[in-house]
Amino acid sequence: MIPSLESFETKQQDTMILVAISQDFNVAWKDRDWYLHEQGLVYLDVELAEMLIQRGIARRVRR
Repeated sequence: MIPSLESFETKQQDTMILVAISQDFNVAWKDRDWYLHEQGLVYLDVELAEMLIQRGIARRVRR
């Protein structure tokens, strides 16, 4: 079973940025398989976030 977004960190770490997810999406990254929910907000690793932003799956949220 793939964990849902709610089971992951929602607090910012130094190497993470906040993004809004624009569509439901499965992603395998490093040691985790994630299921990201459309309209969810989550802090992601900068490299992963930038890749999803470039593909139109996420957008950066400014705070």
